[in-house]
Amino acid sequence: MRITGIMAILGMSLLLLTSVATLVMAGVEPSPWQPQIKKLEAVTNHLMAIRSQLNSGSIRMGVEPAPWQPQVNHLNAIARQLGVLERRVDAVLGVVPADDPNVEQALSHVTNEALGVVSDAQALDEILPPECDAALNNVISGAQSLISLIAPTTVTKVADTSDFEVFENGFNSDAPGLGDWGVGDTGGSPGGPYTNQGRRGLVKFSLEGLGNIVSAQLQLTILQSRKDQYPAPGIIDDIPPFTNPGLGDTVVIHIADYETPSAAGYWAESIGNDPGVLIPAATDPLSVVSIDVTEAVKQAMELGASFVAFRIQTATVTDNDSLNDVWFFASANNDNPSYHPAIQVSYR
Repeated sequence: MRITGIMAILGMSLLLLTSVATLVMAGVEPSPWQPQIKKLEAVTNHLMAIRSQLNSGSIRMGVEPAPWQPQVNHLNAIARQLGVLERRVDAVLGVVPADDPNVEQALSHVTNEALGVVSDAQALDEILPPECDAALNNVISGAQSLISLIAPTTVTKVADTSDFEVFENGFNSDAPGLGDWGVGDTGGSPGGPYTNQGRRGLVKFSLEGLGNIVSAQLQLTILQSRKDQYPAPGIIDDIPPFTNPGLGDTVVIHIADYETPSAAGYWAESIGNDPGVLIPAATDPLSVVSIDVTEAVKQAMELGASFVAFRIQTATVTDNDSLNDVWFFASANNDNPSYHPAIQVSYR
């Protein structure tokens, strides 16, 4: 009777591969990816059924003289089911966008149940005899593989060493790397080559090896700020929080790959999906500042670009006082690698 009951449950579990009730997700807005979401919901339901099997009497019954082969067979069948579910999720991931909130919610349900499968199977390790270890490990491995498939890969992309600064009149665009680049305006003697000239920084990042973008965050390190400085004493601030130069918001613009540094970079047009305000006006920031650049990176990927490029600039070009008002950001050739401009990218 015990073996007959086990085989009946096994047959029901295998039937779930082709017949699964739809999980109702209350409160979720309609999505154009509803068919794919329903497939993910079915996977979630199947994982819930697997968890029920792992916690059922057919697996947890006490040791009897009879061999444990029925339990081993049942566990191996569950492991095979997990392999099928992984392939189904992989097929869905191949067509849906990486950041659709409805899809992400459905994926989180799958992940949570797969984590539950791992936990339940690990708990069985304390109950079942050593003869079941290999089969239990197959179940755990199958669930962990499904979790890994869904979990985004996160990498750090350090800026290309071509990052540079450029003045409004083109001055300094070909200057050798000095470990930093400036954003703001520049002071000097009246009639000087860069007095009251706007000053902007350009930086780009390789997209090689990335997949479907889930998120991306640009990170820059401030080394120094100056306000109303030179030839007047003004302020030179080397310690965070840094004094804001006072030229309005400091913003990030998404531009096409500049390929090589040139004066044209100062005027390069936005190509859309500008990240926006990096440092708000009148804010005195700490050393590290960051901003979401997900949409810009996605756009660059969709265009087949090798790099995603940004220009950092102040909303006010200059206050025309012939004094330095400027941020100095660490460049990609700074002596301290931890200061280099970078984007943190998560993708599948």
